[in-house]
Amino acid sequence: MKQVKYLMLAVFVMGMFGCQGKVKQCNDLIAVINQNQEIKTKYGSLDATKAGPKDFIAMADDMDKLKGKIDGVKLKDEKLKGFAKEYQDMLGEVSKTMRELAKAMESKDNAALEKVLKDMTALQGKEGPIVGKINEYCQSK
Repeated sequence: MKQVKYLMLAVFVMGMFGCQGKVKQCNDLIAVINQNQEIKTKYGSLDATKAGPKDFIAMADDMDKLKGKIDGVKLKDEKLKGFAKEYQDMLGEVSKTMRELAKAMESKDNAALEKVLKDMTALQGKEGPIVGKINEYCQSK
């Protein structure tokens, strides 16, 4: 009977720490992902008619740095690892597209510009669903 009490206590304690682990991992990942808002604010005010290739390369560089910061988040939860990877992949696509935009602008290649604009349109809806999945998972018990 005494062993059962200790086992129950151990299960309870492990459950508490397991929950805290998930909560901490969620908070850590979300804190880093939220840094993308700073990037959006920084470059969202760019006047499209005045922005040049250097601006888009700088934005791509910032996206790449954010990808690296996500790598730095210590995640043990497999679902969170999957969400982090999905978000990093999206950032990589945005970064690549920004670099392609800069290149198309420099070369004044209208066909490439049209392709990049289509790619950018396709990317616009990717972040929301990923963030939604992270929030839903992190709010569940």
